[in-house]
Amino acid sequence: MVTRDKAEAAALLALQHIASSETLLTRFLDISGLTPETVREAAGDPAFLAAAFDFLREDDAECGAFAANQNLSVQELEAISHILSGGRSYGN
Repeated sequence: MVTRDKAEAAALLALQHIASSETLLTRFLDISGLTPETVREAAGDPAFLAAAFDFLREDDAECGAFAANQNLSVQELEAISHILSGGRSYGN
């Protein structure tokens, strides 16, 4: 079961994954218009976490690497995205 807490924790891990790659981070900052400092400030905002998670999901290779590293199934990724976008928790 994916809960809101698990979804937000996964989104923070996704943000760490983005930050660990200079290429991904640069692209994320360019698209979002943020700076490294404002990303740190925004990390507590659920809407920002949803956007960061969606950004990572758009890149199949990076999303696959993230999912494998975190032992997340496709269904869990979908549930996390659903919850972060305002949906209720549900089981997989």
